[in-house]
Amino acid sequence: GMVAQLTDEESSTFIGMMTCLGDGDGEAAAEFALRFSVDNDISEEERQKFKKEMVEFFKTHCRGYGTNVDVGEVFRGVLGLIREHGIRIDANYATLVINVLCIEALGRRICPSYNVLDAARPLLQTYRRFVYQSDGYTPKSKNAYSKRVKKLMPVMLYGNKKRADNAFFKQVEATRRTKVAGGSVEPPK
Repeated sequence: GMVAQLTDEESSTFIGMMTCLGDGDGEAAAEFALRFSVDNDISEEERQKFKKEMVEFFKTHCRGYGTNVDVGEVFRGVLGLIREHGIRIDANYATLVINVLCIEALGRRICPSYNVLDAARPLLQTYRRFVYQSDGYTPKSKNAYSKRVKKLMPVMLYGNKKRADNAFFKQVEATRRTKVAGGSVEPPK
């Protein structure tokens, strides 16, 4: 597999981008995409043009949680805009995007009704609330308390996500059994 060792800033930036997909927030997504490299020295005019096009793209392709967002399609579109505007992307971010594309495609293939982004909603929303200011992309201060909360948050939220996933897959299994019992699907051999 492909592995990337991330700094705290890289991790926060990529998770921030994922929260933007969940919120359907093209403007904030553009801000995070511009952070995918420290070498992005584009003009303010080009920066605003990129943001505008990202907002337009999100209006049609990424409306947020509960709208069956195709994460792969969205990231391919975002990468297209990044390329079109000459925005740099560091290797770690490229690796993360490719990994997300693979995970999302695998998830859709195994269980087409499971949406990875919707499943991550409680984790992503809580992360955004704790780590970023109300605009959704400006980091809050990095005091010791917020660092501890940021580290403990996944552990605290894991139980809720696991319960939601268990309920989802229990429903999938019940639907499958109903179809098998009704004769519309042959049972596995």
